[in-house]
Amino acid sequence: MGSRTKLLQIDVKERSEHPLEAVIEPEIGRTFGIMVSEDDFSPAGMIEYKPASINGEETDLKEIAQGLVITQKLISQAATERNRAKKKQS
Repeated sequence: MGSRTKLLQIDVKERSEHPLEAVIEPEIGRTFGIMVSEDDFSPAGMIEYKPASINGEETDLKEIAQGLVITQKLISQAATERNRAKKKQS
């Protein structure tokens, strides 16, 4: 998790040094997504149920849920750090 935290810290520093709020930020709506499974859009007949998978490898939904929790925490920490840095600049 250390390298991911470091990447977010770099982003916080970069964003603080080059703010876009006045030009772009109010217009941006951010969404994040992950690929959990591929669909088989077969044109004929019923599609047999298969567990979620990508390229034939079954998706571990518990691992996905844990990854989402970790990602949310990292983004929240980076936002807190960014806000702290902004206050210091004011």
